[in-house]
Amino acid sequence: MWTTSRSVPTSDDVVTMLRVLRAMLFVSGLAWPAVSTAQGAESIQLTWDAPEGCSSSAAVLARVRQIAGASLAVGAPLQAEATITPQGDGQFRMRLVMRSGTLVATRSIDAKSCTDLVGAAAVALTVAQSSMDPVNENVANTHTNANTNTNTNTNGATERTTGQPSARPGQPSPTLDPPSEPSHAERPPRRWAGLLQLPLASLGVGPLSEPSLGLGLAAGASFDRWRFLAEGKLWASKSVTKRDLLDDYGADLSRLTLSLRGCRSVWGSRFEISPCVLLSLQHLAARGTGPHILPRSPEATWLATGIGVQARLSLAPWFTLLLGVDGEIQLSRPQIEIEGVGSVERLAPAAATVTVGSEWIL
Repeated sequence: MWTTSRSVPTSDDVVTMLRVLRAMLFVSGLAWPAVSTAQGAESIQLTWDAPEGCSSSAAVLARVRQIAGASLAVGAPLQAEATITPQGDGQFRMRLVMRSGTLVATRSIDAKSCTDLVGAAAVALTVAQSSMDPVNENVANTHTNANTNTNTNTNGATERTTGQPSARPGQPSPTLDPPSEPSHAERPPRRWAGLLQLPLASLGVGPLSEPSLGLGLAAGASFDRWRFLAEGKLWASKSVTKRDLLDDYGADLSRLTLSLRGCRSVWGSRFEISPCVLLSLQHLAARGTGPHILPRSPEATWLATGIGVQARLSLAPWFTLLLGVDGEIQLSRPQIEIEGVGSVERLAPAAATVTVGSEWIL
């Protein structure tokens, strides 16, 4: 036969048990903040897409733990996607999309380095981990209903935040005020623009024997670093003469130039240098002068081709000063003759033109 008996704890046993219980409570109190912080960081699922040489997602989550410390609340699981792209001005831009339940928030952050973006992302995730908790939906809506705000964090990263709560199943989408129009500084630069060069003043050497002054305009468009223009120049009338034994004979010359020009910028931003190629249509009309000369106006038209360079100084986003130098080869050399007198002018095989003016960007 087996006999069991129940022992009664003594007062010393009770005191020992109370001491052990107090120690366990003290140790669990010390461990709870660390566990809460680790759980808060681990509840963030981060997809990190960055160029080679930038920090990893592990560095961001470590920074979250460092920022939050023991104060990080364990909210709902947060899914985040960060994409970093280098910008043309040497900076970096991060697009951060955060989702928690049915709530979505998007932020665009600019910084001078990837290190600054790591800190900015960690701050944003730390705030979102608590403010986007579905249990506290009022806080989440207040955070994500912002249209467009700009601020600067301690890392020197400029942050633009846009957010919108997603509609829950079976409920209509919330009505939000339309987002404000972004400022000019926030808009990405246009890849194309209309161009109007007016007025253009030119000094030409050749194909006539004497220098000529011209006035014109050009219109076209730019695409990225390319420019395509159609130009027209009307040159001041010139007179050429030939003397014989008794009288002077000559001709009054009127010239018009129509050109197609293509240029590509190879250097500079505010001050820009652009080599060009051009194809010109030259039109010349001659009216004879002198005794017994019929005032007829024979005409000649020919092609010329060449290269040039343009320098532009940007004074405003819509206004630029222009200086250009062109050289052309004449594909034909008309000769001006007066019947009974002979030749009075033969065009040169080449010409050079200097042009100054203004360019309006439309």
